[in-house]
This record gives sequence, C-alpha cells and structure tokens, in this order.
Amino acid sequence: MRDGPAPADDEAGGVDEGGGVDEAGGVDEGGGAARSSEFVQSLERGLAVIRAFDSERRSLTLSDVARETGLSRASARRFLHTLVELGYVATDGREFTLRPQLLELGYAYLSSLTLPDIAAPHLEELSQKVSESSSVAVLDGTDIVYVARVATHRIMSASIRVGTRFPAYATSMGRAILAHAEPGVLDAYLASAVQSSPPSSPPSSLPLSPPSKVGSTAGSKVGPSAASKTPSGMLVPLTSRTITDPRDLRAALDLVREQGWALVDQELEEGLRSVAAPLRDGTGRVVAAVNVSAPVRRGEIATLVQHLLPPLLKAAAAIEADLARMR
Repeated sequence: MRDGPAPADDEAGGVDEGGGVDEAGGVDEGGGAARSSEFVQSLERGLAVIRAFDSERRSLTLSDVARETGLSRASARRFLHTLVELGYVATDGREFTLRPQLLELGYAYLSSLTLPDIAAPHLEELSQKVSESSSVAVLDGTDIVYVARVATHRIMSASIRVGTRFPAYATSMGRAILAHAEPGVLDAYLASAVQSSPPSSPPSSLPLSPPSKVGSTAGSKVGPSAASKTPSGMLVPLTSRTITDPRDLRAALDLVREQGWALVDQELEEGLRSVAAPLRDGTGRVVAAVNVSAPVRRGEIATLVQHLLPPLLKAAAAIEADLARMR
C-alpha cells in the first residue's frame, strides 16, 4: 500500500489506494517480512483502525488513529473515511467515533452460537475455580437433558455426558427450571411425572450425543422396582431422600424461586449434592440451568453452599449476558 500524498478528492473516497498491489498482501508498510499471497493487508489495516477505538478512546482524531495503528496519516484518513461511508464510523469533521452498526459484525458470530457453545468456556472457568464438575441442562418433557458438561472427576455410579437424562424433579437443574414455570405448565409437568418411568435415551429430535444408558434410577439405593411400589399420585423415589409428594415438591420450588437457586441433597443418588441456578435468555425467560455437583464427603451443606454458590451465580450471570447478546 503506498502512502504518498493523498489526492485532494481522496477524502471523498474516489481513489484506489494501491492499484490492487496491496490486495495480494505482499509487503507491509514498514518494509517487514512478506505475507502469504492469501493475506489481504488492506483488511488487516482496516481492522487495526477499528481496534484503535476502545472504552477509554471513544473519540479519536486522524492523528490519534495514525499513532495508535502505526499507519501514515494519509492511509489512516482513507480507512477512516471508507468506514464513515460504510456507516461504521461517524465524524464531526475533526474527531471520529464508532457507530452502532459495527455491532452487526459481531452479531453474525453470536447468532451462530448455540447454548452449549456459549456455556462451555464459562463451565471450564467454573470447574477450575471450585474443582468440581459443572453442567448445563434443558428441560425436555419430564426430564432434564445435559447439553454441556465439564467433568473434573466421576461423582456418580453412572457416567454423565451430553445427552444424559434424569427426572427433573430430583435434580437441582430441573428444580431451577421448574421453579420458574407458569402454573399451568407446572401442573402439566407433575401430571406427567407422577408414577412415570423416565426414558433411558434422548429423543431422536434432539441434537445430542449417542443415547446414554443412564436410567433415571441409576445409582439409586431404592432399587429398580421403585416405580411399581410407588403409591398412586406420588413421584418415583430415586433414593430414600427423594421428594415424592407433589405438594412437597411445589413447596421446594417456591423456595427455589424465592432464593434464586436450587439445592438437591442426595435425592438423585446417595452421596451426591448439587447446586443449580436458572439461565435466562435475552427476554428474561428461563431456558436452562447450570449446576455444580459435589460428593457429600466435601463437607456440611452450609459449607458447600458457601463455597460453590457465589462462583455458580457469577457463571450463570456471565452465560445469561452472552445469551442476551444473541437477541
């Protein structure tokens, strides 16, 4: 790219800056090493101009941009006025600022992401911080389905992976979601869940990994015949601690809704506790939940909550912020 004096009408954007030589990306402005023939140096420099702006430098003059990017004033001027004409930058004649239209570039990436994609880095950070496994799940029928997971070690007698299903009423993530369901939706859920035997594999319509062989009674100390022995109108117990009376479950969900998080103590499997928080999309609707699970041997419930809840809520807030950007 040549940096000779700009023609008088260059600020109006009518002149090609390098006759196309720069498009091949051969030599940089400072005479540095040659780039790949596929490298477009003009694009690199245009992006450098955009990156010159940040929260501390919201408005920049031509000289500021040239200094921050290492470009000559002539090159900086051409890029800035090109961005102005494209609608990405505004100017008052002296200073330049970024315009909201620039968000369209980032939105193209964000809109292509799925919940698992968004949650993954936050789960990694959460698990590293608390040294326990963390997961994200959604509600599907009467079950929760794991859609993202970071496992630090095996904490259940059965393996958990993306696609694993468990009855929502006996899990912290299930309760975090159900607590924010509309009354009619919750009534319908309980009607379906009472005495139902959760399936052992995900429905084919969900884009999940191969079906897990984890059944809803995996690791339960109650035994495989629990469903057949469950009194009419009650939920199937998975351990001796599982809440089975729908009225008690409603009370538990009221508490979850009031405090903003859910705790399940050995209701899914003996020796396992978990804490979960709901995940809301950009409209405020609860669409999933995130949790951290830990073995009972880690300590008393109060100690567990004190250690796990703050980083869990922080991770939930970060995931929600990313989900909101997808709107």
